[in-house]
Amino acid sequence: MDFIKLIGIEIKNLLKSKFLLVIGIFVLSLGLLLPVFTNVVSPAISKFIEKRNENKYSDTDVAVTMPAIMYSSYSYSKPYYDGYYGGYNQDPIIVGDVAIDSENPLYWNVSDLITRQNDVENFYMESPAVNRFMMDMLGLQINFYSNAARYIKTYDDYRYSVAIGASYGGYYGWGGYLISNITPVDKLVIKYIYEYEGGDYENLKKAAMNICYAYNFYEEGVFEKMFIGITPEKRAGEIQKIDDYLKNINTIIANADFGLYIKLGIENAGMEIEQLKEQLAAQEQLIIDDPYMEEQIGWEIENIKKQIKEVENITIPMLEYRGEKNILPNTPDWQNYAINDIENNQRELGSTKIMSEEDFMREAYWNMREYGSYQKYVKLQQKKIDNFQNNITVAKKSLDEEKPDMKFVYDGARLDTNTFLIYSIFVAIFAILAGGWSLASEFQLGTIRLLMIRPKTRMKILFSKYASALLVCIGIFIAGSMINLITNGAFKGFKDFTYPNYTVTGSVNFFAYYAPKLLACTIPVIFAFSIAFMLSAVIKNIAVSVILLVVCYIGCTILMQVAAYNQRFYWIAYTPVPYVDISRFFMPSNSYTVIQQMIANGAPLSLTYGIPLMLGLAAAFVILTVVIFRKQDITN
Repeated sequence: MDFIKLIGIEIKNLLKSKFLLVIGIFVLSLGLLLPVFTNVVSPAISKFIEKRNENKYSDTDVAVTMPAIMYSSYSYSKPYYDGYYGGYNQDPIIVGDVAIDSENPLYWNVSDLITRQNDVENFYMESPAVNRFMMDMLGLQINFYSNAARYIKTYDDYRYSVAIGASYGGYYGWGGYLISNITPVDKLVIKYIYEYEGGDYENLKKAAMNICYAYNFYEEGVFEKMFIGITPEKRAGEIQKIDDYLKNINTIIANADFGLYIKLGIENAGMEIEQLKEQLAAQEQLIIDDPYMEEQIGWEIENIKKQIKEVENITIPMLEYRGEKNILPNTPDWQNYAINDIENNQRELGSTKIMSEEDFMREAYWNMREYGSYQKYVKLQQKKIDNFQNNITVAKKSLDEEKPDMKFVYDGARLDTNTFLIYSIFVAIFAILAGGWSLASEFQLGTIRLLMIRPKTRMKILFSKYASALLVCIGIFIAGSMINLITNGAFKGFKDFTYPNYTVTGSVNFFAYYAPKLLACTIPVIFAFSIAFMLSAVIKNIAVSVILLVVCYIGCTILMQVAAYNQRFYWIAYTPVPYVDISRFFMPSNSYTVIQQMIANGAPLSLTYGIPLMLGLAAAFVILTVVIFRKQDITN
């Protein structure tokens, strides 16, 4: 009981230090300040900067609207700027009855085409016939994009990838699947050529070479083979195919027909497989004709086989799943992140192979330098394969149970709370201050002698100071983490905490997942404090004790950055250096921390080794402090 009272007295003495009190309150308040900054201050700053940029590039510049010009049946008007063109708040482009504002994702597609029309009309030096064909083709493309702009308002809309005919990687990392290998605007040009009934194919070809890039019309015979000398039935059939395709495209865009989008995506994937199989057969025939070619094109055959597997095992199943669950591409839904994770890990899995020992020894010099031995290489590759498979399993469990794993809710309370475990570094630095101040201040002020006058043993005094300051540090860490958890819930929604975290073997409640990691992150605090406490007893100087350890902590961070890119530094795994920030071990697998990178590259990092090491060293420092303090002469 006496000892507990003594701890209480020492805590009061510790808090009497205004410097430590202010720093302690600041560190504690980080649990509240960081979420407030992330969710309130940072968005406000971003809006302010965006507003300032809008004002900077607003229509304060003098804009002159060009008169509407007619090309075939397409009319448009657009702003023209003398000098700088681009930026925010541009005047809208008017095409027929459609007004396309500058925030529309198709604004610059239309603007660029109109600019090209203007260049063709005023500057292009081809014949009038070529210019006329080019103006008509560009007019068709302008009309298509402007009509699509009626319905598509953001880059995140999956229909944007349909309109531009690309598997566009949007803000959320995935934009859409190709539903055709040729863009809609190129299809319009091809249809225009098929429907042409005149005889001026030479000028028509020149125009097509400048407008349509889907085919290499510069190559001898390509244009002629496609359009000249074909039967009327063939021509009508090709036009009908394009009409059917464009009808589907317009249906998807105008009606947001996601089912049709999925259907066309799967059909195109099937056609892609057939094309790849044709390429594969052609390459294999080359080897049959000339067996010596196998060494030269063997890698190309393997690459084609890999592409076929990707389409069969990744693209088509994911399209089917999206269609079944109605998961729109490129939206900030956790399902998109989970599907994206499956696709990425499956591709990595398909690319990661374990070569035979014979193949390994063919490049023995480089492989031995990188891996050390074939056994280490196999172990590392297998670890990568297991990691990819584990990631796929977690993502599939989340999707099957329709409950998101923490790593798929990028803006969720769980992820923010888990990431805040890095807070242990700030508390560890405070622990260095508290540990360095605890005994050294008594020596510097001479009050250590007064302590000895009290009817307490040296050990009671020593351990009461150790326990009191350490309790304050751990108390700040736990309290700050709890404040952060509650604040994250308030900003992001407490519902996120009700979802489980998934593992290969099952699922676990978030708090059951979080609590052990929170406790583990107190270990660097205990370690840092124990070293600082020992130094304060040995050096008896607050500044030296604190500065020395802070420099060491910074040095650990630098050393880890160096070690991450050089396997010759992996001996560091057997030292305390990687474990001074244990929180890095608990980040989601898709966060790619230095620790995760080193583990993926074969570094023998493990908490089952690191935690006992840190606790053992902390205990050793405490024992050393006891030995030194017992023998110290405190009368001088």
